[in-house]
Amino acid sequence: MTQRGGDRRYLGIMKPSILILSVLATLPAQESGRKDLEGLLREALFEEEASQDLTQAAEGYEKLLETYRSQCQFAATALFRLAEVRRKQERPKDAAKLYQQLLAEFPNNDVLARLSRENLLALGEAPPTAETALGLLDEEGKEIQRL
Repeated sequence: MTQRGGDRRYLGIMKPSILILSVLATLPAQESGRKDLEGLLREALFEEEASQDLTQAAEGYEKLLETYRSQCQFAATALFRLAEVRRKQERPKDAAKLYQQLLAEFPNNDVLARLSRENLLALGEAPPTAETALGLLDEEGKEIQRL
């Protein structure tokens, strides 16, 4: 199915409104990371608060979470690959920091977390514990952990 056909099917289930124009305006930007997430959040909030269409709002929030999860997978992979590059560049301390960061930020990525732990042990570094992992998180991550 082409992208165009998918758009028609998606728009066919939405009620006609000015929101359609805002959705179409954000479609080309789907690859732009944070702007994409902000746009999805803005649309879901609009449906929830302005249109009071809770079904569409829920669908928007679900789409936001789905997009976020897929972008997290790409970020985890990029972080792991960067650690691998640092290791190949014979920069073991930098590689270890990146493996530890991956374990702190993406602990639920089973494959990459396992490989990161193995690589840390091979580099002579201990994988972070829950307490030390908190030190690797940014302020937002620390606040999330606190809550």
